[in-house]
Amino acid sequence: SIAEAGSNGFFVAWGTHFDGDDSPWQDSINVMGLAPDLELVSQSQANLYVADYQKFVRVATNQNTGHSIVVWESCPWDQFQSDLDLPGQDGDGCGIFARIYEN
Repeated sequence: SIAEAGSNGFFVAWGTHFDGDDSPWQDSINVMGLAPDLELVSQSQANLYVADYQKFVRVATNQNTGHSIVVWESCPWDQFQSDLDLPGQDGDGCGIFARIYEN
């Protein structure tokens, strides 16, 4: 997902999936800021909780302030494969999470 950040350039967010040895799923939500000339300004991982599915990432930017928000859904990795009541990141199955960036 990409959002224009006015005179600050662009803010980009995407998800990355990889298999770990100790966990069946490890997902990260990544973000980067790009200058108007598309030069990389910053890059980091938005989510601190990497177990389970981290998906459906979206980004939006307030062009007046330059602040950006990235949102995503976090769900237990086997939510569709069993009848277990899995707690997930927030203790209640799937949840929506966000992080705000000040540009």
